[in-house]
Amino acid sequence: MGGVGRAAYVNRDLFGFGYQNSITRIRPFKSVDGRFLTYLLLTARHSGYIHAYCTGVSMPHLTAEKLAAIIVPLPNRTTQIQISDHIDEEVGRINAISEQASAVVSILRERRSALISAAVTGKIDVREGVV
Repeated sequence: MGGVGRAAYVNRDLFGFGYQNSITRIRPFKSVDGRFLTYLLLTARHSGYIHAYCTGVSMPHLTAEKLAAIIVPLPNRTTQIQISDHIDEEVGRINAISEQASAVVSILRERRSALISAAVTGKIDVREGVV
């Protein structure tokens, strides 16, 4: 589905920035938490829900009018904030775990490279049964 339906939350004005015509800027009402709306849109994209609103065959496009037609379930703002806070917390935990896993992979690659180098240069004996 390419880039259709991607969403990002920006919590400040970006003075001097322009928007490409294929990007729709949404400024939520005060009763809507922007993070909550972003998570809803990302979920709608991931589930394929947004694709039903897209136009075009070879290159799907989501117009502002089609985006405005999407039905959005909105609990009260307090609940939206609680949900968004929870998602932010969980995403933070997942990102931390991912960073730790990447660091471990990096260390393992270094050690594998050192082991291969030691085996090739004869610093260690890798023949079967020889210790």
